[in-house]
Amino acid sequence: MGLTTYLRLPQIDTDAVLPQNSSYKVPIHLRWRLFSVMRASVALILTASLLGFLFHSQINRLSILIPDPIPTISTPPGWRYYAAPSPSQTPLLNTSTHSLIPTRSQRLISLECADLWISRGLVCPSLRSTLSSALERGDNGAVDVLWTWINGSDPYLTPVRDVASAAYKPLKSTSGKAAVGAAARHFRDHDELRFSMRSAFEYLPSELVRKYHLFTSSLPLEAANISDSVNQGRMGHIPTWLDLKALESPHIGVQHHWEAYKVTDKVLQEQGFERGEAGAEEWRRAVLPSFNSLAIESQLPHVGDLEDLLVYLNDDYYITRQLNAADLETILYGPVFRIQRDWGIWSLSPSGWETYSQDLEGEQPTLMLANHFLSKRFGSRVRKYIRHVMRTMSVPVLKEVASVWPDELASTGSVKFRGRGPQVHLAFMQMWYHIEKHREALLHSFVMLKSDADQSGVLSPSEQLTLLSDLGNITRSGGLHIDVHMPFRVSDPIARMEEAGLVPPLETEYEWTAADGYPLVRQNSMEWPDYGGRYGHRRTCSIVIESCFPQGFGGDTELKTEDVFKKLAFESPNCGDCAIMALLSQSGEAGLEAFLPKPREGRLEGSWWEQNGVPEHYELVGGQGSTWSEASYEPSAAAKNDPRAYAVRNIQRYQYAIGDTPMEWLQVKDNVTAAPKLEPLKDPKGACALLAINDDVAEDVEMEPTDRLLRDWYEARWGSIRAWWERSE
Repeated sequence: MGLTTYLRLPQIDTDAVLPQNSSYKVPIHLRWRLFSVMRASVALILTASLLGFLFHSQINRLSILIPDPIPTISTPPGWRYYAAPSPSQTPLLNTSTHSLIPTRSQRLISLECADLWISRGLVCPSLRSTLSSALERGDNGAVDVLWTWINGSDPYLTPVRDVASAAYKPLKSTSGKAAVGAAARHFRDHDELRFSMRSAFEYLPSELVRKYHLFTSSLPLEAANISDSVNQGRMGHIPTWLDLKALESPHIGVQHHWEAYKVTDKVLQEQGFERGEAGAEEWRRAVLPSFNSLAIESQLPHVGDLEDLLVYLNDDYYITRQLNAADLETILYGPVFRIQRDWGIWSLSPSGWETYSQDLEGEQPTLMLANHFLSKRFGSRVRKYIRHVMRTMSVPVLKEVASVWPDELASTGSVKFRGRGPQVHLAFMQMWYHIEKHREALLHSFVMLKSDADQSGVLSPSEQLTLLSDLGNITRSGGLHIDVHMPFRVSDPIARMEEAGLVPPLETEYEWTAADGYPLVRQNSMEWPDYGGRYGHRRTCSIVIESCFPQGFGGDTELKTEDVFKKLAFESPNCGDCAIMALLSQSGEAGLEAFLPKPREGRLEGSWWEQNGVPEHYELVGGQGSTWSEASYEPSAAAKNDPRAYAVRNIQRYQYAIGDTPMEWLQVKDNVTAAPKLEPLKDPKGACALLAINDDVAEDVEMEPTDRLLRDWYEARWGSIRAWWERSE
């Protein structure tokens, strides 16, 4: 056979194997299996041809052309071999640089359409065609779905866990109970992951999911007495029911903590490790494997191969009714957050952790510590609990969180067991960071970009008076102040979605959207602000000039614009909240026009991101500063070039919605009380669409019957479902 001869590939008659329906769509799992079969066939033909060529050419030194194969590494059940990570996957985090990733809405929506939406709340007529074009390019807004998982009952992890737990001598229990963070309930496995993944497979449309991810632990091969002197590989933790051939599909993947965990030089020094690469490697060996779900979650910003939206589930989170894209996110309103309005989270400092007298293994102290850092960055306040069910995270914003608090996340990642040291709650932190950045963007636009009209960095006396008049009428009796009345707003997210050609959510009511400002303006209320006329036009708050602005504001002296912004937005957060309501009133029934600078002549056309590039010309407001007092809010070159365009894009970046989805959170303490609660949830048409089932069984005698109850319930609920990534036997 000559080099110019080609091989005729086998032809597959799809009409013979597929339904006679031109609209039939091959399921995703069959597509990759079909691809694998064809690829194997081609490889077999090529191999046979090559060997024939070599034979007939009388080449007998095949070892020169074909290297000796690497021996197959056999691992125990529940583990897979994988090659050593690249040296570039260092655990040492470079905190000096941060690449900004545009959100999907920033990437796709033109500046003109973004301006129309942000300023007036109107959907651009061309948005439908924009989204259709994106769909043709394969950009359909598909999400990444990720589970963190560790089987604490695994025979290879259990001894490692026991040794690690015993090493924490200062916190070891002397009362006969398990040491802090070592309680059995944290590590028991009821086969939750299999059914959590089945629930997502059943109730998330396949075209909505870009990729399913498992984020699991790994061990050195020596843990199973395996030698690999060639590749220095590791064995990664996997469910025993996972079909490893499924990992050939681009739609599912397993990543391990070893490659994602990151540490900073500051944390290395604080924890007694050498700064630099060598110390970081030693740190990674010391903190992994981790048995702390909160520590593992803290490293999610470093997980690779994530795109626009991350849907995150613990292995005991379930989806129990059909969802669609708008239940998770829309290009107009951003990600959907689920918040428990009646559960306020106060702050707890790192030093206060040591004297915290309540349950250190629970979420509460980690939520409070996260709120402490949020308050240092955005102003002190009580924030509300993120509901204990499936969570959505904007990946670009999640990366920002890691750039603002790299030390805090690395410190959290260092804690191998719950309660053994200060830890932040990443899901709570990223959600409220996102919400607070939208509030910051509104006030930054108003003060730094609109009120400082000449972008001089100072507010002249006339600019100060203009700022006050933009907020409302000044009342002089009882001290200079501006009374702010309840805004009247018309919000109809469903109608706006339909105008854009989007399908409304199936199971989620949008209770609040960022299009109406900030949700905590009424701090003590158990409800989100209601601007629909229910409370009339009554006075809701007052902006007291002396309290809300720096000394001398409104007088005859210039004041630094940044000082005015920091005072209004962060030092006196109630003042900033009141200013937001005032500007909402000035903006009318929809849109945020009163926050925005006036348009300039000759403004940029088309996509602002394409015109300016990322990240050279777009800098985060406040940069990577972790405290508002030290962060810089001076406008960047891009902001000064076109303040309105910058403001629109910045506000657009942090859009979000607060959604109410029927949900249940069951804390199982024994089988007797759990059974009647679980029984009605077997019904696919039951009361909830999102579910969490926590194992809180404390008594040994209850463990076996409760385990049997849970396994039977999972089997009754999803036993008939088998996902394409599961082994056939």
